[in-house]
Amino acid sequence: MLLVDAAANYQGMTGDITRTYPVSGAFSEPQKELYRIVLAAQDAAMKAAQAGNKTSDVEKASEEVAKGGSC
Repeated sequence: MLLVDAAANYQGMTGDITRTYPVSGAFSEPQKELYRIVLAAQDAAMKAAQAGNKTSDVEKASEEVAKGGSC
C-alpha cells in the first residue's frame, strides 16, 4: 500500500489531503477490512465532534470502533 499525505500553504490558507493506494492495483480482502474499520472509526469520531463534547470524547468514540474491529 502507498500512503500519500500532501499539504500546501498559500497566503495564510492551508490544504491537506491523505490517500492510500494499493500498489498491486487492487486492495486485498484484509486491506479492505482495515479500510472499513478506519472509515467506521472516522465516522464515529465525526458524530462525536459536537458542541459541548471534549476532544477526548471524539478520541474515545473512534478508539471504541477501532479496538472493537467492527463497523
